[in-house]
Amino acid sequence: MFDRNCGVDLVDAVTAGTALPGVVPTHNINGTRYINGGVRSAENAELARGYANVVVLSPFGGRTEALPAGQFEGLRKFPGADLESQVLALREPGSRVEVITPDAESRAAMGTNQMDPATRISAARAGFAQGKLEATRLTFH
Repeated sequence: MFDRNCGVDLVDAVTAGTALPGVVPTHNINGTRYINGGVRSAENAELARGYANVVVLSPFGGRTEALPAGQFEGLRKFPGADLESQVLALREPGSRVEVITPDAESRAAMGTNQMDPATRISAARAGFAQGKLEATRLTFH
């Protein structure tokens, strides 16, 4: 996981996050090759363990099985990789968890092939609009 304190440049972190073997090459940072964390789990919500308030952005609506089958299928099916298990594990010690899934407009804009570059602009716009609405709904005390 990359954060502002990990010493990895933002450009490298983003490039590593877009790497998907067979589609986009892995990215080398200080001798280690990285791929998109979505290969393991679409949400990776468990990385927020220990935080009081957690907002999970679930691009596939918590349905990992909705992802196309392929060579990384086994990685996505490790115990606890499903969103429900991740959210329960966060809530157990007391975290407040909000899960945001794509609304109808966002799903329509993303289409059925999330790797299609033709949907990027419309999906980004729909997600931004949804995000503004969600921001007015979410409150943490």
